[in-house]
Amino acid sequence: MNTKNSLSLGLICLFFLINACESAVMRDFNNHMAGNDFRSAKQMLETELSQNPNSAEANYLMGNVLSREKQYEEANSYFERSLNSSSMYREHIEYLKERNYRLELNAGLDTRERERFSDTARYFTYASQIFPDRVEVYPTLGNAFTELEDHEQAQQVYLQCLDHDAENFHCGLNLAESYFNSEEYEKAVETSLEFLKHFPSNHTLYKILAYSHLEIGNFSDAVDAFYQKLDYRSNYHSVKQFANELNNLGEIYRAEPFYRICLQRMPGDQDVLSALSYIYLETGNFGLMVEANQRLVALNPENRRLKENLMLAYELNGDIDNYRALKSDLGLD
Repeated sequence: MNTKNSLSLGLICLFFLINACESAVMRDFNNHMAGNDFRSAKQMLETELSQNPNSAEANYLMGNVLSREKQYEEANSYFERSLNSSSMYREHIEYLKERNYRLELNAGLDTRERERFSDTARYFTYASQIFPDRVEVYPTLGNAFTELEDHEQAQQVYLQCLDHDAENFHCGLNLAESYFNSEEYEKAVETSLEFLKHFPSNHTLYKILAYSHLEIGNFSDAVDAFYQKLDYRSNYHSVKQFANELNNLGEIYRAEPFYRICLQRMPGDQDVLSALSYIYLETGNFGLMVEANQRLVALNPENRRLKENLMLAYELNGDIDNYRALKSDLGLD
């Protein structure tokens, strides 16, 4: 017998050997699936499982067909039953789950780049159902729901993430921010404080904490939290905004130190100088009121209204000579 004939005979034998090893359940399953007849495949497997609930093969195949229908949570339950009965299909199950996970993850990333957040949420939800303990999907999934303004669903996603990884920074930070955005300020405070235990130098958590306290009316706690934020990081705009928030809420004594921090960084900010002039008028610090208005007039020497404010500051501070000189300059004698 020549080599070519030997090889052909070997292949024929291998074919018959494989088919001889294939079970009746597998043959029936493949026949149904050849025509993508998922419904009849499941009916056949349900019959098999009713007779043999612990069949590793039937449970694996049921998980397989459910995966193709993207019913991943239910598929996992059948995969688990298969593995509890036998390790025979472990590699097949691991391959199917990993493949499906990557397909859903990549589809989700693609739709996120296109800002199709509803599709992103759908694909990343599928990925999280395949491997619930892979927390890499949860921040993006939660963000997709946030973009869709579904804060409740976003919070559920972050809580699910934290069930698997209690100190996950991204999920903890996003959860605190989500509570703030949905006006659940007490929960925002609680979550921020919890994660500051693990990440004590994170300025964003301090900002969420500070503004949550502001919304609740805990002004002293808000100021304390913002001072801690300053210790780690705070840009000029952030400090000015916080001072404005306090000022607008009538907390002028608490706003004043933050405005002075602003002046140290940007001495010519006219908004800050005007705010300080008003605060010093209200608090009776007329000497500082004079100083603030002098700086404003120096920046705007032709502005009559600012000169009138400075004249008032001179008068209130008892500086009669400068008051009269400015009054004469304005033609108000």
